Amino acid sequence: MANKRDLKKDVTNLTLNVLSDCILYIELYPESEAEKFNNIMNGVVDLEVETRKKINAAKGLKGKELKAHYKELKEAYFGGVTGFFSEVDEMFSSKEK
Repeated sequence: MANKRDLKKDVTNLTLNVLSDCILYIELYPESEAEKFNNIMNGVVDLEVETRKKINAAKGLKGKELKAHYKELKEAYFGGVTGFFSEVDEMFSSKEK
């Protein structure tokens, strides 16, 4: 089971990876649709904030309940971040053609 600190670090690192990919794309292609990347960046930050709130709200849980709660949060967050990475990857792929 991941502990609270490690889960928060994973959430932060993945959020920063999406943000850095978006910023890199905007810098490489200034004529690109920056609005789409702003929406992606806002979405991933909102997802991080909501996930952190849910992580912190688990104070009364212990044992199996806590483990299940963290697993659910981890799956939901990673699923959301994967979607954002896919969107960014599509944008990069379309520019490379």
